[in-house]
Amino acid sequence: METCGIIAEYNPFHNGHRYQIANVRKRLGANTGLIIAMSGDFVQRGGPAIADKWTRATWAVDHGADLVLELPVQAATETAERFAEGGIKLLQALGIVRHIAFGAETKDLQLLNDMAAVLSEEPPPFKEALNQAIADKTGFADARARALGHVLGDEAKTLISRSNAILAVSYLVAMKRQKAKFSPLLIERKGPDELASEKGEHFASASYIRNVLKKAFHAAKPIEALRLLDVMPSDVLATLMSNGFQDELNGFERLFPHVLSRLISENKTDLLRFESMRPDLAMRLINMANERIDPAAHESFVNEAATRVYPASRARRALTDLYLGRIKATEVETPSLIRVLAFSRRGRYLLKLMKKYASLPIVTRNSDVRELQGAAKAELEASQKAADLYALLLNRRLRSDFDRTVIIG
Repeated sequence: METCGIIAEYNPFHNGHRYQIANVRKRLGANTGLIIAMSGDFVQRGGPAIADKWTRATWAVDHGADLVLELPVQAATETAERFAEGGIKLLQALGIVRHIAFGAETKDLQLLNDMAAVLSEEPPPFKEALNQAIADKTGFADARARALGHVLGDEAKTLISRSNAILAVSYLVAMKRQKAKFSPLLIERKGPDELASEKGEHFASASYIRNVLKKAFHAAKPIEALRLLDVMPSDVLATLMSNGFQDELNGFERLFPHVLSRLISENKTDLLRFESMRPDLAMRLINMANERIDPAAHESFVNEAATRVYPASRARRALTDLYLGRIKATEVETPSLIRVLAFSRRGRYLLKLMKKYASLPIVTRNSDVRELQGAAKAELEASQKAADLYALLLNRRLRSDFDRTVIIG
């Protein structure tokens, strides 16, 4: 049996994810075991997920995944490079993954590999072009794109600014650095960032779906969200449209007042405990928070905080780190355990294999924390604290994550 890993967020699960799973099995065989390393309750772009990790793990298993594992919050809320490092390390620790599948806005795997080689090895022409671009006061992302273009050409320069290609290259860089032997399986992303169609199947980005849902509920016209039935499974949309999940669409909006309180009450030294912060960004956020800020104006605050050096995504992650507090300020080695969220019948067999070959402890019950020590115990406790902070945003009962059991599909 072939095995393939996918690093994902499913925020939310949509037709593009279903297409990826089907494509993997079309290329590797119908009996391929699919293992997902999925972010937990907080996501890479910054802020809480659109649904809790247990719900998103259920979506994955219901639509073809065999085993869903939690990517530690310390890695899940980081830059693309560190997000990828955490995902690759987790999949490698399982001892049974042979392939890794990911999407990008290109069919050219060789170009992605060339980009990864340049970024991991940083040859002199790249370093010189990067330093020159930074000297010209270009933001790091743009400087990196210019330097890649200088070495590999305009296509590489364009690709490294596309969201899926950034992650694809980051996975390949992490594989090189960790000497992971996975065989990469590239799946071309369908269409532009928003909407696309192919052979009667419709696709939309997760950000497009989230925006449609938010606009529909803010306008008190949930029926407008029904057009999303073309781009995502009906059961996923039904879950998101239920009363219990409408509040989760406003997760970052609910998080923002908590973050403002930290910015108002703490000083720059306090903020610099977080690696996502830099002195100039910390002072910018503190100064903005001490102006006459509307606690509901979270989007404008993030956009105004963004600069050429610190894009909006960086500002969102920095604010999310403030909300997570010690979970992100404390240096721990992750992943240090394998936390199982859900599995299918085939996934049960994969778990048996993992118990034989995995290099990290496997956790299937929260009560397993009593048997853990050191970094593994700290990681599971951090996951439970992050779940509490997620529940707090939604006025739900705390410590409920401790009561959850692995989902069997």
